[in-house]
Amino acid sequence: MKMKMKLILVALVTLTLQFSYAQKGWKNVGNVQGGKGVLSIDKAATLKTFTANLFKHSKIDGAFTNLELLPAEGGNYVLLFSGSSYKSTVFVKSEGGVLKAMTGTTCTTSDCSSEPRGCLVMYEGGEIGYCSPCANGGKCTKTTTSEELF
Repeated sequence: MKMKMKLILVALVTLTLQFSYAQKGWKNVGNVQGGKGVLSIDKAATLKTFTANLFKHSKIDGAFTNLELLPAEGGNYVLLFSGSSYKSTVFVKSEGGVLKAMTGTTCTTSDCSSEPRGCLVMYEGGEIGYCSPCANGGKCTKTTTSEELF
């Protein structure tokens, strides 16, 4: 009986931790209005914070100057941070018309920054998996952290 109680307690703690992490990992960034995604975040502040945190976690100095919300497959979106040399993307899901960005994972490239979206964070089955490859075969760097990147 004690062993079953320990197993139940471990399972509850594990589920609580997973739920807490999942809640921390998403941030409301906008809404879907008239079938289009509309950002509601301060672009200048987001660019500044993202640039600093990406450098802190992966030593990439993206010097990002532009932030766009682009449609992606399956009714989802991508936050695209871009600068003169780099592009970095963040996955955004739509839940009931609210746009929620995954704040701890991004894919960044300078090798295929001339491509419209660079390389993308691929989100499959509830888990962030990998960065899409650059069409030209260039390098794409995945950065994942438990801290918010923006």
